[in-house]
Amino acid sequence: MLALNETELNKNALRWIESIKKFTDPENVLVCDGSREEFAQIAGEMVRSGEFIELNKDHYPNSFIYRSDRTDVARSEERTFIAAPDSKMVGNLNNYMSLEQARDVWNRFFRNAYRGKTMYVIPYALGPLDSRFTDYGVEITDSKYVVLNLHYITRMGKQIMQKIPDRFVKGVHATGTLDPNSKYIIHLPWDKPEGVDADILSVNTNYGGNALLSKKCHALRIASVKARSEGWLAEHMLLLEVEDPRGRKIYITGAFPSASGKTNLSMINPPKHYADAGWKTRLLSDDISWMKIENGKLHATNPENGFFAVVPGTNHRTNRNAMLTLTKDTIFTNTGLTKTGEPWWEGLDPVDDQLYDWKGILRKPNGEPIAHPNSRFTSPLANYPFLSEKINDPDGVPVSAILFGGRRASLIPLVYEAFNWNHGVFMGATMGVEKTAASEGKVGELRRDPMAMRPFCGYNIADYFKHWIEVGQKLRYKPKIFYVNWFRRRADGSFIWPGFSENFRVIEWIIYRLDHNDNAVETPIGYIPEKINLEGLNLSTHDLEELFRIDREGWREEMRNIGEYFSHIGGIPEDLMREFEMEKRRLS
Repeated sequence: MLALNETELNKNALRWIESIKKFTDPENVLVCDGSREEFAQIAGEMVRSGEFIELNKDHYPNSFIYRSDRTDVARSEERTFIAAPDSKMVGNLNNYMSLEQARDVWNRFFRNAYRGKTMYVIPYALGPLDSRFTDYGVEITDSKYVVLNLHYITRMGKQIMQKIPDRFVKGVHATGTLDPNSKYIIHLPWDKPEGVDADILSVNTNYGGNALLSKKCHALRIASVKARSEGWLAEHMLLLEVEDPRGRKIYITGAFPSASGKTNLSMINPPKHYADAGWKTRLLSDDISWMKIENGKLHATNPENGFFAVVPGTNHRTNRNAMLTLTKDTIFTNTGLTKTGEPWWEGLDPVDDQLYDWKGILRKPNGEPIAHPNSRFTSPLANYPFLSEKINDPDGVPVSAILFGGRRASLIPLVYEAFNWNHGVFMGATMGVEKTAASEGKVGELRRDPMAMRPFCGYNIADYFKHWIEVGQKLRYKPKIFYVNWFRRRADGSFIWPGFSENFRVIEWIIYRLDHNDNAVETPIGYIPEKINLEGLNLSTHDLEELFRIDREGWREEMRNIGEYFSHIGGIPEDLMREFEMEKRRLS
């Protein structure tokens, strides 16, 4: 860590930091240099204070468990706001805040917020260094937990200081009292109220994406506004490289709501018979993709440098690559803990002995979960065993296919293909998902989550749909768009499709469709496979029929629900309404 006068930050950055220092009144100011020595020093301080629990060094070297406050365990969508001069800029799916209200929060909660504390300054880059994709930011915080997480999920510290431009994203976080009723995560992508010089404000929280301002706040909410004005896409999408037996590499993005299989798909390994035939997969991103137009094609990159992913259900059968990733240099948030100093969560092998749950209580694994359902692991990308060589390519990679995927127990087929770009935008815009523990609300309840961006789009979602259509108009080579649903269930409630690595069979059909116009059957909602490789799977004829059955009456009800959803949003672009009307006619 460096004193402020030891840094190579430019004058604008230094002036801004000094202004935040004056307002928040810290005892010390330290600028993070990103070194391993810095990480070790802060982690050691947190272990001694009880904020961190160091794990068994033999099995989890340089790894720790952090327990957040019991009221501070998930994204707080109802406490997340977009501040703007006009509520129409924000839209009906976001929480609007006036500029005056944002100024009031700033003056009430941030004035002298660091008194008696250390103010940490974290310069970071989103995207490969020296790339046209890259955006820069500085987060100021009083949280050691935030500093150490940003060590892993961003390119940060001394290597970034000279690169911070005059204009950068400014984030200020204060742990505060953790009062859930006074929690605010505020974004100011347009005008700023007088006296507030920041793009992101977060207070009274110290959990994950509420406090790690580089992640959802900058890389999605702020970036999406910038992307619209500059003509590109900032998306809540994985980015996967698939190499076929001939050595050709295909790049696929996919939008899935949090905790619905996105990490598993991004880390997929081909089943053995595919691997033996020469198929390979490599990860580029498990969560966020930025896509820009180059020579008429979409090129994508991962702005992040690490993982902050849901861990329950992860094991060597469901996601071997994740298990290999988190065995060193990892921060676990709200998992359980064995008596021998190892993390534990539901999905791992049962243990006979008692465990410490995520609240620190010693008990047997029955009743409520040992690990919080939204518990996480934070690891650097470098830990991942099958990383694409293109991970730091300044030009990004060309995107050939875009997947949308919702968690639906019925109605949605295993996979279907859009008729064209605008139809694909309609599919993504109307994606329905069952709520999960990653977002607060009743688990299992259906809600629309357009492009998996409902909690993350920084402006009016109707304008976001229009932006997608406009991007398509600029593309000479449009990626094909597909919808997948791994979660269809039988009448007894069991999943029909085995999922996990077997999802590669669907990827194979998608890649085939990129090059060919056959092996597909036209239905009212899109193209479904005429045949798909099911060799070795224990699926009955009835199972197969159910995976691809088009329930016209169910779909007509879906269209009625979509009509209500569009009415609630308001201002849906004409091109999207045209796709909606065409879909209704095909179904009738």
